[in-house]
Amino acid sequence: MEPSADPGKTTNQSPWMGNGAPAQIQPQFPEQQIIVINPKYKPDFNLRIWSTFILLGGVITSFALPFIGLDQDLYMLLEISSYLCCSSFIIASVLDAIYLKGKSDWQNSMGLSTSGTTVSLVLTIIFAGFLFVILFFNLIDGY
Repeated sequence: MEPSADPGKTTNQSPWMGNGAPAQIQPQFPEQQIIVINPKYKPDFNLRIWSTFILLGGVITSFALPFIGLDQDLYMLLEISSYLCCSSFIIASVLDAIYLKGKSDWQNSMGLSTSGTTVSLVLTIIFAGFLFVILFFNLIDGY
């Protein structure tokens, strides 16, 4: 059985047996804060690059389609190529809007201003909606 400790008596014993020097208390410094001067938004999966590829692929294909399908009705090929071009703009705009939403969330978490990104996001959504209305009415007009 261990003897009870006397609160008025101090010892220089280490809790890990043996006599040792009293523990020295090191001053605690707060962790250093790292401030990035010009932070850049670099997502793991960059949708803006994919939207550019989709846009370029759709536009190139829509311009090349009337020349590739020479044995088909030219009016039908031009109509299909215009649908393809408009669709590629819509898809690219939607992917760009998703990218801008992620960038806005990132800027908000970093404490940066999101006003420019929010304006771009709203304009991109309006542009995609406008193109969708044009595509929809052109598809209905064909029937």
